[in-house]
Amino acid sequence: MFGYTPSEVSGSNIDVVLTSEGPLRDEARQFSAANASGKSILADTRRRKKDGTLFPVSVLSIPVVFGNGRKVNFIIFRDRPEGGSQSLGRDEQISAALLEHSPNPILVINPDTSIRYVNRSFEKLTGYALQEIAGARIPYPWWTEDRREINRSGLLDSFENGADKIEYLFRSRSGDLFWIEATGIPVRRKGVLQYYLSNWVDITERKKAQEKLAKSEESLRLIYESSRDGFWDWDVETGAAFFWPQWARMLGYEPCEIDQDVSSWEKLIHQDDREKVMAALKDHLEGSTESYESTFRMRARDGSWKWILARGKVVSRLADGRPKRMVGTQTDISGQKALEEKLVYMASHDQLTGLYNRHYFNEYIEKELRRSDRYGHPVAFLMADIDGFKSINDTFGHHVGDVVLRDVARLLAGSVRDIDTVVRYGGDEFLIVLVETDGEKDFVRERILAEVERRKIGQDILGFPVTISIGGSYLNPGEGSRLEEVLAEADRQMYQEKTLKKEREIGKGDLSG
Repeated sequence: MFGYTPSEVSGSNIDVVLTSEGPLRDEARQFSAANASGKSILADTRRRKKDGTLFPVSVLSIPVVFGNGRKVNFIIFRDRPEGGSQSLGRDEQISAALLEHSPNPILVINPDTSIRYVNRSFEKLTGYALQEIAGARIPYPWWTEDRREINRSGLLDSFENGADKIEYLFRSRSGDLFWIEATGIPVRRKGVLQYYLSNWVDITERKKAQEKLAKSEESLRLIYESSRDGFWDWDVETGAAFFWPQWARMLGYEPCEIDQDVSSWEKLIHQDDREKVMAALKDHLEGSTESYESTFRMRARDGSWKWILARGKVVSRLADGRPKRMVGTQTDISGQKALEEKLVYMASHDQLTGLYNRHYFNEYIEKELRRSDRYGHPVAFLMADIDGFKSINDTFGHHVGDVVLRDVARLLAGSVRDIDTVVRYGGDEFLIVLVETDGEKDFVRERILAEVERRKIGQDILGFPVTISIGGSYLNPGEGSRLEEVLAEADRQMYQEKTLKKEREIGKGDLSG
């Protein structure tokens, strides 16, 4: 038809071979673009022969997708006399071998919607052979219930509107459901409609993949909405960030109150934590760490501070290695932090009096003695004990004894400096650690005894005020190895004072007798 041998055009771009630069080349490119988008083309046009002359043709171009995903265009050119009309139809062998063996299902539908022709691919996909459906009108047997309401005009209008792709579900003869993508074009002769040519593409697998993706996205959305975590997505290059609603709401904000940029996050970080947070982030952005993780405080909308655990990872980088995108989560761990602090408190404090316990003292004193050595300061100790406490418990009960213990503990804690430490050492025995001093221990001892006498602890519930005995000792820098010896000395002095008190009481009794 065009004067070429197959070897001359094999592997060539047919648009370049049959057209020259100008309107026809532009038209050919438009046809190719339409085919690439899945549309069929039927048109009267002109094409160039090998000798350069132009002559009129009718062209039918149908995009076809093979099972392996490979896309090709089947193109039929028909010689058309100048001024003639489109001549491609079944009567002119439209059901030629090219269409008959197309891997895409192809139908020819009459203006009254009756089936005129289907190819082998249609029969293979649907299970319906031409001889049993020829002449069938809508609703077609492969239509599902949702399409049975479509009337003749609705179907034919879809073909008349420019061969737009239509997706719909159909049922094969065996009852299996398939998704197809259909395009249709009207074929006319001398302006009179002859039939509609419909080209199908089986998109069942694509639809399954889309449904699977939609389910995954829905599952992911439900996870986002039900999770305690606040998800975030950061464009490192521009600074823009997307914070999921839960990210804002865990801090008491509505999403619209938080600007979508990383500076909004940075401003809410506690100033005491900001440096370590940004250092950890910098390390990860530079590739020094495999992932980012940091625990810090953030300001909530009501002004309170929430403990936050942030985790993240750079998921894409630019060609030069710089980070491009980072995603992560933010979790409110305030409750966990409060529990941790409570457990730490319980492990280091006496539950009855609120003073430090002996376990805390054993850890604390090692650090304090090292500090004493480093700075050359002595450390003094006072050992205090409630006089006659066993008798109080036996006579008035342990609940009364507990009240006395708490009152004495408060008195001792209020009688020393903030840098000093008061410990419930055991039973009714208390240990006071006075740092950076030795001589002041006697002054502190006298002050405590005077305060005990002034307050008259226990007078209201015992009928008499309690008294305490106190012994003291101290360690010079570098004498940490003598700790047990020094504590024993303070304890000895305390019991010596108790003994002297008893002897005085006995002496008073003898004199009065």
